Amino acid sequence: MKKQVVWFTVVVFLLTSLFTGCTGKKEETTKGSTQQQTELLTTTQETTEPPYTGGLPITSAMGTNTLTIAGFDNYDESKSLTRPVEVWTEMEKLTGIKVTFEVYPSSQYTDAMNTRIASGGKLPDIIRNPGGGDLQVVRKQNAVIDLTDLIEKYAPFTKQFFKTDVFSFNLTKSPDGIFGLRAITMDGGVRQPYSWGIRKDWLAKLSLQEPTTTDELYNVLKAFKERDPNGNSKADEIPFVTTYGLRGVLAISNAFGLHLGTYSDGLWAEDGKVQWQYIDPRAKDLLAYLNKLFTEGLLDSDCLNEDPGMDDKINQNLVGLHQSFIGNLIGYANTLKEAGVADVQYDSLIPVVNDASLKPFIERALGASAYYCITKDAKDTELAMKWLDFVYASEQGHRLTTWGIEGTSYVMKDGKPDFTDFVLKNPDGKSVNLSLMSLGALPTVAPIIKTSEGMYSGHIASILKGSAELLRMGEKVAPYVVPMILLGQPTEAESKILSDLEKAGLQTYKDEMYGKFITGAESLDKFDEFVRKMKEIGADKYVEVQQACYDRINK
Repeated sequence: MKKQVVWFTVVVFLLTSLFTGCTGKKEETTKGSTQQQTELLTTTQETTEPPYTGGLPITSAMGTNTLTIAGFDNYDESKSLTRPVEVWTEMEKLTGIKVTFEVYPSSQYTDAMNTRIASGGKLPDIIRNPGGGDLQVVRKQNAVIDLTDLIEKYAPFTKQFFKTDVFSFNLTKSPDGIFGLRAITMDGGVRQPYSWGIRKDWLAKLSLQEPTTTDELYNVLKAFKERDPNGNSKADEIPFVTTYGLRGVLAISNAFGLHLGTYSDGLWAEDGKVQWQYIDPRAKDLLAYLNKLFTEGLLDSDCLNEDPGMDDKINQNLVGLHQSFIGNLIGYANTLKEAGVADVQYDSLIPVVNDASLKPFIERALGASAYYCITKDAKDTELAMKWLDFVYASEQGHRLTTWGIEGTSYVMKDGKPDFTDFVLKNPDGKSVNLSLMSLGALPTVAPIIKTSEGMYSGHIASILKGSAELLRMGEKVAPYVVPMILLGQPTEAESKILSDLEKAGLQTYKDEMYGKFITGAESLDKFDEFVRKMKEIGADKYVEVQQACYDRINK
């Protein structure tokens, strides 16, 4: 049975600790602001060198100049980046730079790289920031360098991108510099959001309507558990499966008007005032609901594990409702059909609400995820910057990392790339993302750009042209998509406050107690006590710092 892997890490971002967002109106305002961009992309350093314009090859000493880059290994496990893969073989031919990838499974990378940084050992030239979108650890350890001057001198493609897309630049910069290039993926958040996929064929088999409220959802999940919708005469159904641990479980907080889990991670702003909704009184009702699902066996018992094996459970025809990018639902259905489940049918689920007065919503990422940083140990920072610039923002580099190999995964039509059946109807049954990853595209070792317009766009539009069903499912939930909160990077002083709060156990205590409330290991009668303890540890100070980060970008 072919395993379908949900593509989350590159798009948004897997889950990283500083996902950020804003309202649509504010987003347009930010895009129009050039003052902050000019401050960081203007250098007073005098030079007599001729300007670098991004010519190829980057180095004439073909293959002898090398870079080491650390990140996640390819999500297509059959194409490890420790061996030659098409996209990176072609990249080496174009640039003249040989790259050695030091890769880890995604579940191991953060701990492994943080350990290397803390030990003071020699680091690769370029690393995927182990904190994803949060630079606090690498900044504190002085493990990475400021790229501001390097971008000015050796990154013409990146510099041009930042000048024309100031919004993306503001998502990348810190108050005192640019400490990495970020993966920017703006194209799929509305039409193909990270949402809920439900077995429409199970609903039909049990004569159930699509749920619109949490009570109706409970009844549907209970029927999935008790009425054998997979038809194997076994009580083996797992009605509701999530992934990415606690944050994945809490994605359903949107039903209670909260922004816990997934992207905003509990932070939200009303009338410009930042709240941390993990200590909001409404969270108690959410936790009571999740506890009810958990104790009755309607929510996966492995839900608090970072990797609960969601794909395997789906592919065994056990799951009725799960989290997914809508674009992956067709892949899941195809895998089940290949396994003999002929009548399988998925649909996107309009988000349920706990109260009729609430407006349904799904959060979307604003498209900035992990940083890719040049380290303090880079042997040739000029070469590293030129390579990153080409891979990240040049037209040729962009085509390779996001579209793959011309003639295999895409062809040119009317001057624009368009996916082939290798991607849209992969002969091995792989999803769109896995098809591209099998060539080395959609990398986890370098940043990519996918915007909704211009040179870096077209990805989602090309995918949707190949599937009317995907288009329908995306359009069904598009009216309910809202952007996540937008936060700037903290200053050095603010980073120290956040680090001190981390050491004091603020986040750890919050996660532990939420897990206990959900599983029933702790009574919800102690929720108010939990809130008091959170404030004692420093929840108000945490909000104060996040308010400053919010104001830095949104005012």
